[in-house]
Amino acid sequence: MAAVMTGREFNRDVSAAKRAAERGPVAITDHGRRAHVLITAR
Repeated sequence: MAAVMTGREFNRDVSAAKRAAERGPVAITDHGRRAHVLITAR
């Protein structure tokens, strides 16, 4: 299962989102609904 992060958390700590994406996809939510997915390009 993908890690989940709110849009606000993402904006506050992009580095944490990038670190989490190293372990797997990170779903970014907007108003409680999944809106984006962050993955690494490697």
